[in-house]
Amino acid sequence: PIIRKRHPLGRPWTRCYNEEEKRARHSWYHTILKEAAISDCYTFHNFTRLSPTSFEKLLKEIGGHHTTRKKHTQMRTCITQLRLALTLRYLTTGDNLPTLLAYGFRVSSSTTCLITRGTAIAIYEELAPTYLNVPNARKS
Repeated sequence: PIIRKRHPLGRPWTRCYNEEEKRARHSWYHTILKEAAISDCYTFHNFTRLSPTSFEKLLKEIGGHHTTRKKHTQMRTCITQLRLALTLRYLTTGDNLPTLLAYGFRVSSSTTCLITRGTAIAIYEELAPTYLNVPNARKS
């Protein structure tokens, strides 16, 4: 009889380098942005193109949107600030999502794509009525 190698069932929930406790110690958000928000506004602004107060204001404005409204669970904690920081970094620099941002923020590449899309939609839907004027088709 031929002996076959047994393949592991399914895929891992998360890669070892993306685990929550490692993300809390090594991701760009926790190592650069959290410290910069307190002591170095220039670095924070260079990273997100917003001041720490503007970042918090934007976070509050989009916090009620259905795509960003997440809850802490026993399986994982809510990462709303990280979601906004990742999206702003992508929008300001155009960094490559699957490589640079996924590894830098310690989030899987597929999750990175979902986060940026959902947060960008939330930003648009929450801020467009206030800051974007719809052109009037009628001429005087």
